[in-house]
Amino acid sequence: MKRLADDIGLSVTTAKTAEWVASRRPKEHRRPEVASYALHRAPANVEDDDERFAAILTPPDGKAR
Repeated sequence: MKRLADDIGLSVTTAKTAEWVASRRPKEHRRPEVASYALHRAPANVEDDDERFAAILTPPDGKAR
């Protein structure tokens, strides 16, 4: 992981976090129209898969994408 992080110019911690977020959002559940990494990271801690995948589809009340 250190070599990858060095190659792409990130800290090891940042690279590990990005890898974890990606693992919590499988490719088939990623939303290309929601390109922001932060919007994919925010619900990554939700344990229930269905709830986590639905969270990105429904922004909080009063919030636009």
